Amino acid sequence: MNLEAIGKTDLGRMRHDNEDDFLVRKDVPYFVVADGMGGAVAGELASHIFIKSSEAVFEKLEASQEQKLIQSFVSANRNINDYSRINRGAQGMGCTADLLTFSEHHYIVGHIGDSRTYLIRNNTIRQLTSDHTCEPGSTEINIDLDSAFTNSPTKESKNIIYRAVGHMKDREVDVVSDRWKPNDIFLICSDGLTDLIDDQIILDSFNKFDVLSEIADSLIFKAKRKGGKDNITVVLIKIME
Repeated sequence: MNLEAIGKTDLGRMRHDNEDDFLVRKDVPYFVVADGMGGAVAGELASHIFIKSSEAVFEKLEASQEQKLIQSFVSANRNINDYSRINRGAQGMGCTADLLTFSEHHYIVGHIGDSRTYLIRNNTIRQLTSDHTCEPGSTEINIDLDSAFTNSPTKESKNIIYRAVGHMKDREVDVVSDRWKPNDIFLICSDGLTDLIDDQIILDSFNKFDVLSEIADSLIFKAKRKGGKDNITVVLIKIME
């Protein structure tokens, strides 16, 4: 399959550190956005550990693409746990992550947290992942408070993330798969984008621009114009005809 892809990240307007990380690997192929949690240094490291763990799996493991995807989350979860156990100040670190890969005829998405993956097809946008978040004080989900994070950069409480890499239990990776079509475009992004602009505004950028780099710049600009309260990361993948 012939792919075009690009990734961009921005500090935003309110953060001093970028805890997001991303990877674009057209040769494999697979694509990642990870958003760190647990404080500036630990959060930045957690997302980087996810990237490096997934690289090791996809380069060395002899398995199907879906098995590699799941093992990437398992390995990153173990590596983050190992690091946090032996390094003071890193306890509780973790990250959200979305990983997209392809088999011969299917796309496969792995997801934990509140980063998102979208499919843009025929001038429509569809969110492929479901956020692992709930409102503070919610009784609908039994949250382990030791592994619950707020995804707000301030003390003003926002939604709580109840699943994160570094705090995974068995079978907690959401996997979404379906057939891809020529001209499909996938957007993987951190919540620094989707907390500030809705799906229709996202789609407007795809309708206005054809070049992936211009779409990415437009999305980041819109989020920063709305306040840019968090790091903003976007990865775009287009399946060429």
